[in-house]
Amino acid sequence: MLSKDVKETLDEAQGLLRNALWKMSRSERPGTLHHLTQIISDVEKLMEFDSILDTVDDLLDKKKNSDDSE
Repeated sequence: MLSKDVKETLDEAQGLLRNALWKMSRSERPGTLHHLTQIISDVEKLMEFDSILDTVDDLLDKKKNSDDSE
């Protein structure tokens, strides 16, 4: 699980990157915009993937506990 500080920092970074993207949309090259969009997407995927790993860990713990009790 991502710590609270890390999650807050990633949320803040995502907001700042989105703000930069908005400002860049009028003056920067499409390739630059594409890469910034990719970075924003990667941060979001990282946070979602960590949540999925938490779910898998919970399921494995439940499975292990049910196997131990039999």
